[in-house]
Amino acid sequence: MKYALVVGAILAVSLSACSKEETPPPAPAPAPAPASDAAAPPPPTAPAPAPAPDAATPPPPPAPGPPPQAVTPPPPAATAPAPEVATRPPSSQRQNLGRLEPKIDRPGSDFQNFDLARADPNLCMRACWDNGACRAFTYVKPGVQGPSARCWLKNSVPKAVASDCCVSGVR
Repeated sequence: MKYALVVGAILAVSLSACSKEETPPPAPAPAPAPASDAAAPPPPTAPAPAPAPDAATPPPPPAPGPPPQAVTPPPPAATAPAPEVATRPPSSQRQNLGRLEPKIDRPGSDFQNFDLARADPNLCMRACWDNGACRAFTYVKPGVQGPSARCWLKNSVPKAVASDCCVSGVR
């Protein structure tokens, strides 16, 4: 508000001086002053134009902005390969990984069963390992439950029973 009053007063004095010399006001002035020696009109109520750079009044300070934000640098790029989370079992299960139980059947707790492409108990073990719900498996040799080998995946670990038909394992 004070700034507008000061600018208005400067403009009035400038207009008054221009009217006495009968020269047109500077380009940003609103209108030329009348050619009479009468008093200058009151300052306009609209906002006054900004003073020229060489004016005596300094410009107002800029409005304060938000405080600067701290910039956090990105974490350094990892150079080591990521651990194999999906394929590596917890340490509590590592001792059983790859350990087949020959001549053991684990009857019950079956949630999925299927014929295998070839007679290999490792295929059944891998199928169990690849299925997150599997906790144990039983591989049945070809000719026992049909012409092909069969794999039974289990959602819990049933009690082991000795049997020549099968090979089992616990995940």
